[in-house]
Amino acid sequence: RWPRGDLKTRFLYGHTDSIYCVHFDDEDGIFTGSRDRTIRQWDLRSGVCLRTVEAHEASVLCLCRHGKQLVTGSSDCTARIWNLPALSQGHQLVGHTAGVLDVCIDESQIVTCSKDTTLRVWNRETGKCEHILTGHRGPVNAIQMKAGMIVSASGDATRRVWDAKTFKCIRTITGHLRGLACIHFDG
Repeated sequence: RWPRGDLKTRFLYGHTDSIYCVHFDDEDGIFTGSRDRTIRQWDLRSGVCLRTVEAHEASVLCLCRHGKQLVTGSSDCTARIWNLPALSQGHQLVGHTAGVLDVCIDESQIVTCSKDTTLRVWNRETGKCEHILTGHRGPVNAIQMKAGMIVSASGDATRRVWDAKTFKCIRTITGHLRGLACIHFDG
């Protein structure tokens, strides 16, 4: 419909402050996280808000869904696991000393990154921190997991590639003159 100009604009009303993150999928609709400290689940077809959860003590900065779990990260220095479809809270992931800027999930683990310059690897079932990855000299703004690797992008203008089994940094990629805000890794 986009090339034909056949568009219908829809607005989702409900958050009381800025929306910082969005996740969209066909199964569960749209999830949004906001500066108002809530996450909301929206019906994809009608745009109706299905659930609102007071998620964190500060802004919800990032979220990611995998299977029947949604993970959120916040400027309150925590990440939280939410069980779907009810959006009931599971484990709270505590350990970062600054805001959690991005999260990613696979079948067995959750990786978070933070303004505190670290990445943390958490056991998805127990919520326990199993590894802390260090090496960046600035905030770690974005992460992605794929093909047995974790890739991170930092305000220190580097990208790092980590082995997802040994958790060792296997490559540091330099060349940017300013910090990196996002990453897309197509391994």
